[in-house]
Order: sequence, then structure tokens, then C-alpha cells
Amino acid sequence: KNIHFSNNLTAVVNEDITTYLYGVKSKAFTIYNLIPIVTMSLGIAALPVLTQSVVSKDDNALKNNTKYILKMLFCVTLPVGIGLIVLGQPIMNLLYSSTDTLSGNLLSIYGIAAIFAGVSVPITTILQALNYHYKTLIHIIIGIIIKIVSNIVLLTFPQVNIYAAPIGTVVCYLYIMIAFFILLS
Repeated sequence: KNIHFSNNLTAVVNEDITTYLYGVKSKAFTIYNLIPIVTMSLGIAALPVLTQSVVSKDDNALKNNTKYILKMLFCVTLPVGIGLIVLGQPIMNLLYSSTDTLSGNLLSIYGIAAIFAGVSVPITTILQALNYHYKTLIHIIIGIIIKIVSNIVLLTFPQVNIYAAPIGTVVCYLYIMIAFFILLS
């Protein structure tokens, strides 16, 4: 009834592999998802200040507040993301008593995505305060399409296997973050 993965992901399967992989991915995704949720609250908290700067047409205050918010986002997301990248396996061992390396590897890849998502999600709020509603939505839709396409393409390679999900998330949020920074400039 156990599934063991070696380093090259050759599976010895005695139970339903789909259920196992879904469970492992879900555990790693749950931990990863904490970062965008925390940083989203920073973006929401910044909305009244940014909106006031836009309404009063105080470009200097708007620029300074935006820079401050971005600094705060990077101060939160970089250490946490790097922590997930480096400590993926120990975190999974601690929280879930996980003995396989797959869950830790997934969490490490999601750690990269956490940096991009942790910055991108609150920037959505900043862009909405700057009246970029539609451009923001278009870039998010493009990011979703990129994630779907990258998942489909990566799943055609058997050696990639379940890693397609976090890699697709990294590519998606990397695109969104770059597009949002271009809108902010």
C-alpha cells in the first residue's frame, strides 16, 4: 500500500497513483497559498491611501506610497519564498510527517511561485487604484492561459509528471508580475 519515488520519479505503485499525487500536490499548494493570502491583505490595506492619492491628484504621494508598498511586499515574499525553496522537505516533514521527497520538492518549486504570486496579487489592488481595471484583468487571463498551456505541454514529458503544476504556476505568476511592473512604470 505504499508508493515510493526514487530521485528520477520511477514509481513503484501499489495503490491509486492519481489519488496519491493529488494529495501530495494539495498539501504543498496549501502551504504555498499562505503567502499570496498574507500579501493580499497588505494590498487591501494600502487601497485607501492609494485611492486618496489618486483622487487628490498627488502624484508624489502616489509614487512614494507605491514604492513603500512594493518594498514591504518584497520584504515579506522574498524571505518566505526563499525559505520554502530551501526548506521545502523539512517543512513538509514537520507539518505532514511526510517521508517522501516528492512533497518537499513540490513545495520548493511552489516557493519560487510564492515570490511572484506574493508580489503580483497585491499589485492588482494598486493597479485598480490607478484605474487599470481592464488591463489588469487581461494580464491575469493571459497568465491563466499560460498556466494551462504550460501544464499541457509539460505533462507530455513523463519525467516532469506532477511537477507540471508548480512549474506552470511559476510561469503564470512570473508573467503576471512582469506585466504588472510594466503597467506600473
